[in-house]
Amino acid sequence: MRKLEFTERKYLIELFNNPSSAIILASLYTNIGETWINDKLINKNGIIFVENTFYIGGHSIDKELIEFLFEQILRKEISLYYIIPQNNDMIAYFDEYFNQVKYKYSIIKSERHLMDIDMNNINHDKLMSFINDLPVKYQLKPINEELFYTAISGDKYLNNFIKLFSNYKDFEKEGFGFFILDGSEIIAGISSFARYKEGVEVQIAVKPEYRGQHLARILGAEFILECKKRDLYPWWDCANPISEHIATEFGYVLKQITTIYKCMLNE
Repeated sequence: MRKLEFTERKYLIELFNNPSSAIILASLYTNIGETWINDKLINKNGIIFVENTFYIGGHSIDKELIEFLFEQILRKEISLYYIIPQNNDMIAYFDEYFNQVKYKYSIIKSERHLMDIDMNNINHDKLMSFINDLPVKYQLKPINEELFYTAISGDKYLNNFIKLFSNYKDFEKEGFGFFILDGSEIIAGISSFARYKEGVEVQIAVKPEYRGQHLARILGAEFILECKKRDLYPWWDCANPISEHIATEFGYVLKQITTIYKCMLNE
């Protein structure tokens, strides 16, 4: 596998022609993460690595790619990581491989549901009614410079919203989002976790003790309307039924099911 310079990432486009995440597109068209290609005439493959996730694109995979993948995992000293193949042939190969080496890894195979929305036909009045459900004791605020650096210096929960942006200037240029505050405490948030020219990956979370008050629905409605203003497509990728239910309230429908391997190295 050959590591690609940013200007060479265009060679991966054909290998990720049905991307399961906006993070893939953000990596192809911006300079986030690392990328590799094997340059084979047949069975060409590419790897995109962002944070702790490996996206595998291309055709059927082989032992050489697997060995390279785990070399990277060992080199990066990752104890928890995710592998997301982009087609069924790859999934079958990984299933067989992990069955053979299961003594080395704790592996959880799961699904995420990628949703789709027609941004030309969103129900503005319905979304506004969701936003107006915000309890009066809370404040809904855009992520400004002060809140950005509060999130950076905060715990992992807060840092997740802005971790791919190096500073506020970078975030102000390429990202946006909203927090809900209880006094001075950030209790829920939504942000453009990754962005390419035409769309953004939605990152949304509510602190457990504040759930059950429709805060995720309020944030999602505000975010979708902001995306409409900016002419951006919001990629909503659901890890659980609750997230999918919220998405359907906005008008999303299921687009595709993505297989994910959550892998942890055994001690």
